[in-house]
Formats: sequence, structure tokens, C-alpha cells
Amino acid sequence: MASIFRSLSNILGGGNSADGALNVPEEAFPPGTEFAPDACFNCPSDCDEKLKVPADILKEIDFKEPIANSVKPYDRHVFVRVDNSLTWPSQVEKLPIIEAAAKCVKDKSLRKQRILLSAADATPFAGESPRPEGTFSALLYPDGLEVDVTIANAESKLAELLQYADQAKAAPDTLLPAGITKISAEKFLFVCGHQKRDDRCGVVGPSLVSALRESSAKLNLDSSIKVLACSHVGGHKYAGNLIAYPAGVWLGRVAPYHAEVVLREVVQGGKVIRGLWRGQLGWCKGDEK
Repeated sequence: MASIFRSLSNILGGGNSADGALNVPEEAFPPGTEFAPDACFNCPSDCDEKLKVPADILKEIDFKEPIANSVKPYDRHVFVRVDNSLTWPSQVEKLPIIEAAAKCVKDKSLRKQRILLSAADATPFAGESPRPEGTFSALLYPDGLEVDVTIANAESKLAELLQYADQAKAAPDTLLPAGITKISAEKFLFVCGHQKRDDRCGVVGPSLVSALRESSAKLNLDSSIKVLACSHVGGHKYAGNLIAYPAGVWLGRVAPYHAEVVLREVVQGGKVIRGLWRGQLGWCKGDEK
């Protein structure tokens, strides 16, 4: 395992790169990006405890292909919180509430923008009351809005949510309609842990969720940063995959040992670790030209 970790460090660290990069040029990133070093990638120690990824899963993860700008452009992301994330079907659209939500979110005749739709774990946070049976929380990013939906009203409620988000973007003082609230947590981290879709995220994802929660508590960030498992977001070969909102930063190849540096440097510090950065909401290569 130590030899695997050394190989992994060399691949992700780009040899002697202080930024833990895959030799990706700065032009691949948004203008003004500040880079954070990842000490783990260049650490000379044979610290097997850092990896915490089974060797059979590790060999199925792509560590050679550059992942910068591997996220297709999109405008908004809707998450519907659904119980029992470990039992979600491979095609999460088969869940009745996701199918109902998709009637609005995926209706191109109603939306000129590209909106992603994902399931997210509904396990209540500390101090959060569970929803009544048949009621689901829907989160909208980057707007930071939340509304409760049911299978019967998901289409109309989400249409109302998206309409308000458009209005508030143009006129920030627009009053919140009844039933729509601002998301209370300052930041959310969504980690692909879709076990029945792919073994890579199915194994790495839950371990990464646990590590991020433990590290956020250690750094006294657990009240402002919430971590949830989510369904397939694309790029299982880059497991673990993580999206940080409201910034909309996508990371790949995130292992449990990255938890603290990701929270400190990326989520709180607004910096980028080159070897992990997949893309960002609202920006794609070429936009600066």
C-alpha cells in the first residue's frame, strides 16, 4: 500500500510541484485564482493511514487524465433530500419524488438555463427536525433557497422556486413567497456516494462524508458547513467527487485524508488545489476571452 501511495503522490503531485498539480497551466483556471498547496501529495512519509481507499477501488480511479474543466457548464443545481441514500436505485430518476421534480427542472420548454437535478441524503442534521412523511426538502443553488415539496406538488413548487430565484437575481429586495426560505447553513458540501450507481463513489463517498464531518467538527465549522451524500454527478472515475456550494466549486479525486485541507483552504479560504479542481459554476475555459 505504501508503494501505491507514493505512486499516487507522484501522479497527483506532478513530481516536485509545490501546488500538488497535474502540470495544468494557470490559463485553465478562472482569472485571479489563488492556489493552495496540498502537503499530503508531496509528503515523503509512507503514511498508509492517509489513503483509506481499498486497493481494488484505487486502481479503478483515473489519476492520469487532467480533470480541470471536466464539468459541463450549467446555471443552477436542485437537490431533493431523500431518505436511505445507500438504497437509491442506480437511476435515481426512478425515485418518485425525483421523477416528479424532473417534470419542472428538466422541462426545456420552461427553462432557458441548464439546471442539474440530484438527490441528497435526508438524514437530519443536529437540531434539524425531520420532515413529515411524504414531504421532501428541495435546495436550490447557487441561490441558497429551500422549499418543501411532495410528489403531488413538486412540479409547481419548484417552478415557483425557480421563478422567484430569477426575480430575486434581478431585484435582490424581492420578498420571499410563502413557503420559500433562505438556506440556514452558510455552506453545503455534496459528496457523490451513489453506491448502486458505481463502486468507486459508492466506497470513497461515504468515507469522505464521514471524514469531512469529523474535520468540520475539529475545526469548529460544523455549525456553518453541512455535508451530505448525493446521487451521481458525473465522473465516477474521478472519485471522490465533491461540490461545494454556494461557490459551486467541483473537486475530484478527493480522498478522506484531504478533508481538513479542503475545508480549510478551499471551502473557507476560497483557494484551489490544482490536482483536485474539476470546475466551477458560472465559468468554463474560454469565458475570459
